Amino acid sequence: MLSVLSAPGAHTASAQPPVRLAALACQGTVTYETVILKGEIFGKTENDPENAAKKQEQISMGIIINFTDETVQGTFGSIGERLRSWLEKEPHLLGVFDNPHKITTLDETAVGFNYYPSNDAKISSDGLIDRITGDARVYIVSETTDVTFELKCKPTQRMF
Repeated sequence: MLSVLSAPGAHTASAQPPVRLAALACQGTVTYETVILKGEIFGKTENDPENAAKKQEQISMGIIINFTDETVQGTFGSIGERLRSWLEKEPHLLGVFDNPHKITTLDETAVGFNYYPSNDAKISSDGLIDRITGDARVYIVSETTDVTFELKCKPTQRMF
């Protein structure tokens, strides 16, 4: 079950309702798969035998669900060196889950969300968090790469 937190400063002199947040601590894997093998990917050339089209790493991250604004946003914690070097070449992919995603489904069992920066964007993101088990999946799709986060999340409170 998700715990709901009130954000600091949410109680003001105005009659605005408090901001309702759920903070999740998540661990799991991130898998990135090259859709088009062209040029340099993962620091290897397409002819390099070590340049597999699919890579997987462990990840630790946070997710904030803002029920007031109806958004979900990821905060990256630990990522492996290979993922970090790849994201330096494709920084737009990391930035996708850093941006607020609009909640599209909210019921007793799940929170669904997506992010489409513009009609002509070549990147998008969708995700679902199971409110009972804490399982979360986030998919980021671009022209060249698909990224899948498979996470197990637990409610937590912010450190400060």
